Amino acid sequence: MTQDFPKHIQQLQEEILKLKAKDDIFLMAHYYQRPEIQAIADVLGDSLGLSRIAQKEAKSDTIIFAGVNFMAETASILNPKKTVYIPDVRATCPMARMCSAATVIATKNEYNLPVVLYVNTLAEAKAHADIMCTSANAVKVCQSLNSKSIIFGPDWNLGWHVNWRTGLDIIPVPEHGYCYVHDKFTVADFQTLKEKYPAAKITVHPECRPEVQQLADHVGSTSGIKNFIKNSEASDFIIGTEQGLEFVLRKETEGQKGLHFARSDGICRTMKLHTLEKIRRILLKHPKENIIKVPEHIAKAARKGIQRMLAIS
Repeated sequence: MTQDFPKHIQQLQEEILKLKAKDDIFLMAHYYQRPEIQAIADVLGDSLGLSRIAQKEAKSDTIIFAGVNFMAETASILNPKKTVYIPDVRATCPMARMCSAATVIATKNEYNLPVVLYVNTLAEAKAHADIMCTSANAVKVCQSLNSKSIIFGPDWNLGWHVNWRTGLDIIPVPEHGYCYVHDKFTVADFQTLKEKYPAAKITVHPECRPEVQQLADHVGSTSGIKNFIKNSEASDFIIGTEQGLEFVLRKETEGQKGLHFARSDGICRTMKLHTLEKIRRILLKHPKENIIKVPEHIAKAARKGIQRMLAIS
């Protein structure tokens, strides 16, 4: 588990594992975390997987969530009696901040349509949605509403993906929200690598631009990309998502696949704010300023949409 890291990293990992076991603390980590954190997490996953785990499998009274703030909020919403820590409180999601509760309310009042919000939103906005979705289940969730038109946000590219797959009319909220990591991928990035690896399959995240999705052999969530690569007979893959996924891909494919990330700068800076040292600090000091707690009146409203999503996923 820890033997592939430098000795000083291994020592930190081993200390964290002992502290975590002593206090029965559950460490959840997203696939975009640093490899040394992924290696010692109790669970790894994408947004949907971690939402499910937070609801059903997190048995400890205390959770440390190595992800961005909306993910820790979701864990808190689904586990109101548990204490949820985030190692670095600055780990926010820029896209989540693009979709304010006020914008959701105004759009809902204007159109009077079902509101589907990507889980990449803050709790205050979630409280005004009919249902949440992730990149893994967005199509299924939107189809479940039996409406030809829906309000969808904040990721415009994911909304385009839903329209592409379903034909549903999408009213974006806000007008053009985006993930700065995935939105930077261009067709040229993939064409350059395709010339070098002509037999490679292209797999991208639905937060990528429409023209990138259209050239891909596969479009899927982080877990979807992982499973596509694991189950494909192809040897080489050109990948359009955050580079943190490389750690689990190399581990699960045992080095048997050629993994070529389309951009060297496809990195979520705020995901990488978490470090082993910051996790150790949580375990040693239990700092109140690192606790993520959603006020119950907001959590109660947001919980309905999250649970509705999980029920159909």
